[in-house]
Amino acid sequence: MRRHVRTVNPWCVDEGDRWFRRNRATLGVGYDPVLELLRMQRIVPQRVCEIGCSNGYRLAALHKEHGCTVIGVEPSRAAIRDGRRRWPFITFIRAAGDTFSLRTPVDLVIVHFVLLWVPRHRLLKTVERIDAAVADGGYLVIGDFGVEGFIKRRYHHRPHDDLWTYKQYYPAVFTASGMYREIGLLRFDHDARVPIADIRTETMGTVTLLKKQELYVEQRE
Repeated sequence: MRRHVRTVNPWCVDEGDRWFRRNRATLGVGYDPVLELLRMQRIVPQRVCEIGCSNGYRLAALHKEHGCTVIGVEPSRAAIRDGRRRWPFITFIRAAGDTFSLRTPVDLVIVHFVLLWVPRHRLLKTVERIDAAVADGGYLVIGDFGVEGFIKRRYHHRPHDDLWTYKQYYPAVFTASGMYREIGLLRFDHDARVPIADIRTETMGTVTLLKKQELYVEQRE
């Protein structure tokens, strides 16, 4: 298996390893809103890239379901090591969202609870890299907290460091470009990890399906 490596922010690698070790036992267990939304919208991908894929558990499920080619972008060495052992058919790229690149765009890109971790001075570069990875006519899934406005919060696992998480409705960054249309939305309770009707705003998660297509209408003289 060919190994891909990109320059990675050291703190991103360190915290990525810690996150993976804290959450390893629950990865791929129970309800997955990304997979649920894709099934609801009857999306059958041929080539999938997940940015912030951890050990690739979601990519493995998609490969099992559709036989698709799967590529994972992940900064954590520990997560990639575990994923290569479990699922050797996944191609891993060790990189952060603002440094990765694909030789060929894919028809489905997944970015689930990743953009809230991106420092603001790297957000637009990350958006640029994500957009470049989505083929024309392809799909982009964005999962994150379903908040209105813009909220930042000091990262509670490292309260003495200048590290923050940022909440906003990230699909709007893409739809505002005039190059993406929102075609599906699923809300769920982030803490309970279940789809329920009565969801508190502070724990509401959203998964949004976007299609990459030009929305501009030609204006004639």
